[in-house]
Amino acid sequence: TGDMEYAITNLYQYANTALYCGENLTNLSQNLQSYAKRAFQCNQRNGWTSFVILNQLALDLMGIKQNAFSPYSNGTTEESCFTSCVNNNEISMCRLICVKKKYLAFFTGDLDAAAKMYGQSQKFPFGSTGRLVHSLVSIFIDGLIGFFFARKHREDEKKWTDLGLDAIQYFRTWVPGSHWNFSNKLHLLEAEFYFLSEDDKRARACYNASIKAAREHRFVH
Repeated sequence: TGDMEYAITNLYQYANTALYCGENLTNLSQNLQSYAKRAFQCNQRNGWTSFVILNQLALDLMGIKQNAFSPYSNGTTEESCFTSCVNNNEISMCRLICVKKKYLAFFTGDLDAAAKMYGQSQKFPFGSTGRLVHSLVSIFIDGLIGFFFARKHREDEKKWTDLGLDAIQYFRTWVPGSHWNFSNKLHLLEAEFYFLSEDDKRARACYNASIKAAREHRFVH
């Protein structure tokens, strides 16, 4: 029909889902470069910028030191893009960059940076949750971050515990709709809560239930 904006938006949703569902990063990075190029040619700024940010995440996860913005905007980096988006009140793009940086920090073991990005992302809240895969993953990671810092038993323990409990509540709401997708994540969050509460018996049972559900439902990562 020639509606390039709608086509690029749907392509972005596909690419975003592929990334957060564990598609091969090498193949995905190559595809994202092609998607960004097409969106750039069609003058879809938000589209090509979003694809570039996702590609930067794929590259970073693979340990490839490369600026994904280089082919499309001379001198632009992820940081300068974020600053520009903040100045122009581009909420969704700011949120995408914060979630990207939080995801990368979490999976590379930098929980302090992940917590920082969580805090920054709260300035750009999601409009919805259960409909979008990256929202689900983001809330799951938030819960794990919350329980990790709650275990440090600092003065802000309640803040982090509440974050973890909020994530549990989300997943308890979602499990009846798709036990296959959400039960392993719910069990892991509950295990972290019981571990925090020093209830070792329940924690162990939930850890085992999470492992079992992940295997049975083929969540290989």
